[in-house]
Amino acid sequence: MDIATKLGLRDLLYFQALTEQGSVTGASRRLGVSQPTVSYAIKRLEQEYDCALIHRDQSHHRIELTAAGQAFARHVDAILGEEDMARRDVAICKSGKVRFGLPPIVGARLFPSLSKSLSEHGLLDSLDVAEEGSSTLWTLLRDDRIDMALLGSVHTYDDPVIAQTTLMEAPFHIIVGDGYPDIGSDGRPIAFERFSKEHFIMLDEHSVHPMAFQAFCRQSHVNPNIAFSSKNLATIKGMIRANLGVGFLASIAIDEADHLRSISLSDQPQPHFIVSFAVRRQLESPLLSEVRDVVTEFFAALRKQ
Repeated sequence: MDIATKLGLRDLLYFQALTEQGSVTGASRRLGVSQPTVSYAIKRLEQEYDCALIHRDQSHHRIELTAAGQAFARHVDAILGEEDMARRDVAICKSGKVRFGLPPIVGARLFPSLSKSLSEHGLLDSLDVAEEGSSTLWTLLRDDRIDMALLGSVHTYDDPVIAQTTLMEAPFHIIVGDGYPDIGSDGRPIAFERFSKEHFIMLDEHSVHPMAFQAFCRQSHVNPNIAFSSKNLATIKGMIRANLGVGFLASIAIDEADHLRSISLSDQPQPHFIVSFAVRRQLESPLLSEVRDVVTEFFAALRKQ
């Protein structure tokens, strides 16, 4: 017996499925119950509220919501959404684990230091980390397969499911190996179009980098060749270091130990790599709040450096 049944929410689940599927047949198939089961649930709700919630079109086997049904549907969605969040909060408290998303650049460059802060607060062992590109992590958040994530993006989103807070921003740079010509070595920004004939080594579509790259291409009216793409940041850096092409990465992806050179771009306006903290809305467990506070404090201190 599922939790919705135990809490007496079964009829609401049937009503929600009916409104989403548009027919008793569709709702019954989705929920794996008989058609009479769905029909009786709707009748019970109509008796409870003493009004018709749906128009029944027997000829087309479709249903339409009455005005009362439309109002009721909004509340049903809210009630079941709250129940779902309650179930997730309880699960976090029971397991002592937070499903935490980490993209490659943030993971490689910032998480080692962040993990020290989390460990000092006794929280590192509480993270069940999923390492994926930011676009994949966004999907995992929306599908309730992770609870929170650090994300890299070129813009933030106004989303009903996910709350997103900007933590820091960084420019995108052209990344070259030691064997690359001396262009940009004086620190002066270079126009993106100067690299139109280069072969680029890129992070793949699981990252937000292709989106920013295409923005530079459109603005400069160029179409450089992408010679190779991978979701593995270490692979990208190694190939650039071997002078197999040039890279396009957020500036925070590179440090001195990489033995690579970053060339800043003069194009204006230009997209920036935004590091943000994203969490499913309405999750309120104490463990989530603790992790969020440590992450926020870490990035606040980082911005001051």
